[in-house]
Amino acid sequence: MKNVHKKFLEFIGFSDTEAESMLEDWKKAADLLELDEKDIAFAIKEWIPKNWNMKLKGIRQMLCANIREVVDIFKIEDYKKDGYGIIYGVLPSVPTNYYAMKYGGDKIYVGYPHYQLISVMGALFHKENKYIDRAEALGMTQGCKHCALNKTRIGTESEGLFAQPDVVWSWGYTCDEAPKTDEFIKCSLNKNWNYIVTRLPHDTNLGERDNEKRDRVEYVAESIKDGQRQIEKTLDFTVSDEDMWKAVSDVGRYFKKIHKLNELNCKLPRQLVSGSEMSLIAQPIHIPFNTGLEHHEAALDTLISEIEKKGEEADGPKRPKIGCYFASYSLPWISRLFLENDIDLSFSTIMSFTDRQFEASAYDDPFMVIAEQWLGMPLAVNASYEMEMVCEKIEKYKPDAMLFGFFNFDRWMGGHQKMMVSKVEEKTSVPHFYIEGNFWDDRNYGIDDLATRIESISNYVKMNKMLDGVGDDE
Repeated sequence: MKNVHKKFLEFIGFSDTEAESMLEDWKKAADLLELDEKDIAFAIKEWIPKNWNMKLKGIRQMLCANIREVVDIFKIEDYKKDGYGIIYGVLPSVPTNYYAMKYGGDKIYVGYPHYQLISVMGALFHKENKYIDRAEALGMTQGCKHCALNKTRIGTESEGLFAQPDVVWSWGYTCDEAPKTDEFIKCSLNKNWNYIVTRLPHDTNLGERDNEKRDRVEYVAESIKDGQRQIEKTLDFTVSDEDMWKAVSDVGRYFKKIHKLNELNCKLPRQLVSGSEMSLIAQPIHIPFNTGLEHHEAALDTLISEIEKKGEEADGPKRPKIGCYFASYSLPWISRLFLENDIDLSFSTIMSFTDRQFEASAYDDPFMVIAEQWLGMPLAVNASYEMEMVCEKIEKYKPDAMLFGFFNFDRWMGGHQKMMVSKVEEKTSVPHFYIEGNFWDDRNYGIDDLATRIESISNYVKMNKMLDGVGDDE
């Protein structure tokens, strides 16, 4: 009988040779994640086939890219012994500078091990993350509505799951809780926890375009440069302008391909790639991968090719589609439930781009280009500018409805989304829906709890589209 771990690796898309070469490393990772053979068998037989389109080679390549990174996070201790500088971070962040540091340093690890853990446990195994419970036992109670990712950081550090980083680049551009989590870890768990905070005051006037304000771009560029230079000094290496421009080019190329994937997929009468799958392949928008961009980019290239070749052959009548604020890859069953109701959960507003974001930059300094790019992201700007971006995407991709929610753990983003729902619906006349929930994990609600809600939304959208069609015929 074939080893279940090797069977898993081959099932998601690794060749026999690749699976054999990484088998022991994967078994070590699975053991540390406390994934037993039943968990692996469940993933192979039920969870992955039900929630991920394994008929598409690009999807299989994407899952392989994520498993490569998960295996890699359990090699960090070995990297440390070999003299590597270890740099952690937390999303949402600017990935470009991490790649620049990796290009510039001789032995540099860059990655978000806590994020990889929480994402893969939900996406591929639907298994509860015990480190959240550990953090709650330490005082990060459920009632305080803390982010599950930051709880995972606390829980794993309390048990020493991952190697001690040399430095954590803690991003407070969007998530104010991330730097506070690092402070908590340093004060309560590990006095040697070394972290650098990069923050951004949310002080632009409503309606201003943040990336078009030179003084704001300069401020963000300097804050990013300051954080990177502190890390370079800590680890005694230097990032050259050549390294910076290479990173800008590599990440920019990936962004353009994500934009193309959204354009192609959303034009199809029946999407080949689900909202959760589109979000998963777009992860490098906000986080770096120590294993590099090349594996994700290969998957992205394959998906684009598959859509171009198979898109026009999509069988069946046109399906209604619902755009969303964020289609969770940790909870892929949400996209599946919509699909079972003959609805495509489509693009995510925070994982997609406007056409304007690809206009040539006026700046000739890499840090200014990176800052300008970041200030064109929905997560980085004032609410009115974000609404403008959402409206542009609705006009471009023409969804039949929009879905917001799954941020009830975040007191700021939860209220922010409810305001967005009201204002954007008023401006676009596209029906908007909101679902309470947590996109990181579903321990406090389940598939059955939301099935009726999703069915109701789906029926409304289909009926609304049918009535629109009757009007068109008249």
